[in-house]
Formats: sequence, structure tokens, C-alpha cells
Amino acid sequence: MGPAHLPPGQPDRLYGRPPTAREQASIAHALSWNVPFLLCRSPRAGGQPFALAGGGALVVGVEAQADLRVEGDVHVSRVHATLSSRRGRWGVRDSGSTNGLRVDGTPAHGWVQLRHGATVELGSATRLLFVDRADAAWHTPPLDAVRSRLDALTGGQRRVVRTLAEPMRVDHDAGALSDREVAARLDIAVSTVRTHVSNAYERLGLPPEVVDRRLRLARLGLSL
Repeated sequence: MGPAHLPPGQPDRLYGRPPTAREQASIAHALSWNVPFLLCRSPRAGGQPFALAGGGALVVGVEAQADLRVEGDVHVSRVHATLSSRRGRWGVRDSGSTNGLRVDGTPAHGWVQLRHGATVELGSATRLLFVDRADAAWHTPPLDAVRSRLDALTGGQRRVVRTLAEPMRVDHDAGALSDREVAARLDIAVSTVRTHVSNAYERLGLPPEVVDRRLRLARLGLSL
């Protein structure tokens, strides 16, 4: 399942800094559970892990009966949010809180599925980091970390990756070109494009498990 530590950069999103040795040890211990878990940071919690096992609903709030009790944040409601599992996927829903919640910076409306690395913000100083080693997102490195490897690409690979991104230079939300479209624009064989794309994945450290691998490769092409 991978090493017993979080991928680079993810703990920093919770702590706002690299984790201390003690925090890293706590994370490593939680990873040994082999179940999804939350790391909770609040005014009185420094990143303690909370296991998500079974399929029941888990309440987050300040009331004493909450499954995950938040202390020291006056902007968290008694029953602020509820986490639940649907078809093996965990998600979170606002439980009618006063101040709402955000998932990866976006206000949450209704049940929002959590992917590995998602950050849930509630109150003024409470954050939850969702960790799931079984999620494909576990294998997805931060784009900035991959961008630093672009110099490893050959000239042919750089041309192909740059061409993949052409529609995104006009509309950032556009998709990547197909292999046939790239071949037509560069006047090379489709098989050559496929070889360059496959080798680019390998050189950049983007294994098949990476979420939206081709789209991420195209976004990297915007830097070429």
C-alpha cells in the first residue's frame, strides 16, 4: 500500500507547516490501522488521528456526545457536521451549523465525497485532513513536485506534452488533446505519440494509479 507516511506536502495543509517528529509518529501509527482516518487540528487538538471504521454516521461538534468532539473553537456548532460512508466512500455533510463548512476551500452543500488529502474546515480554527491509503488519490503527487522533474523529459517528449496542453492555453478547463490530434499537429505517427506519453509518465513519476493522469500531464505542459 505504500510507505507509512503521508505523501509530501499533505501534512503541511493541516498544520500550516511541516509536522514535528511527534506529529509524524502519530501519523505513522494511524497509518498502521489500514482504515481511513481523520487528522483533527483545533485550538485544543494538535492533529490527533480519528479512525473511520464501519458504515455508521459520525458526528463532529462541540457537544459532549459528539463522536469527534471539538474543543476551544467558539465558531463550531454543537452538532456541526456528519461524516458517513456510501458504497465504501466517505463523505461529509453540514448538519445545520451556524457557520457552515468548507471542503478544500469550497463551501459544502449537501453530502460531499472526500478524496484522500481533502481538507475540511469548520469554525474559525478547526481543520480535518482525510487520509485513505486505498484511495487512488494517495498515489497522486502534488503538481508542483512533478513540475520540478520536467527537465528530465527529452525534446520529443516535451513537444508532445506541450502539444497536449494546447486547448488549455485558451480555456484552462478544456481537456487534453487525443493521441491522434497530437500526431496530426506534429506530423508524427500516433504510435510515436503514445510512446512519448508513456515515457513521460515514467520520467515524471506518474504511475497508472494517479487520478486524471493524462489531464495532469497536459497541465504540466502549460509550463513548457
